[in-house]
Amino acid sequence: MKKDIFELFAPCISDHLQETVYQNDEYRKSVQESAKILEQLRKRLEPEGEKLLDDYFIAEGHTAALCEELVYTQGMKDLLALLSFLTA
Repeated sequence: MKKDIFELFAPCISDHLQETVYQNDEYRKSVQESAKILEQLRKRLEPEGEKLLDDYFIAEGHTAALCEELVYTQGMKDLLALLSFLTA
C-alpha cells in the first residue's frame, strides 16, 4: 500500500520537534515546575493512586504525541497548498 509522504517523514518530524521544543527556555522551566508538583503529588498518593496517575500520564502523552503529529502534518499540507496557490 502506498504511504502518504507525511507518514514517511513522521518519525523525523517528531524528533525535530522535540529538539526544537527542548531548546526553549520557557518550556524547560515549565517542565521543571511540573516535575516538582508531580513529585509532591506522588508523595501524597497510595500505590494504587500512583499507578492510576502513571496510566493517565501514559494516555495523555500518547494523545499529545498524536496531536503534535497531526498539527505538524496539517501545517505542512497547508504550506504546500499555499505554495501551489502562489505559484499557479
